[in-house]
Amino acid sequence: EKGSLKFSLMDCNWLHFYDNTSADKELGGYKGYTKIECVGRYPEPQGIFPSPKASSGWMRGHVSSMYNFLNSVYSNTQTAPSLEDGAYVQEIMEAAYTSAETRQWIKVNG
Repeated sequence: EKGSLKFSLMDCNWLHFYDNTSADKELGGYKGYTKIECVGRYPEPQGIFPSPKASSGWMRGHVSSMYNFLNSVYSNTQTAPSLEDGAYVQEIMEAAYTSAETRQWIKVNG
């Protein structure tokens, strides 16, 4: 009754805030959603990386990827996904593009 918040993972750098307690005016006043920017802004040197336009959660995923890679080097174990996994995904994507262009089924080995 006093307002609402709206958040979308498709546009996670913004939070939408609706204040239903704002006074009504002839042309609506301040009614409606206010778009609030939610990206991190830090002083240098932290402000250089990641970019202020990096989406929420990007840093956590990036650090997790680096940890998984460095841990696999340290423990001398295979990391996942592997280079072979990446090549297979690329083969599937190429087959999908070719199939769309030729309008034919494309067989993928796997």
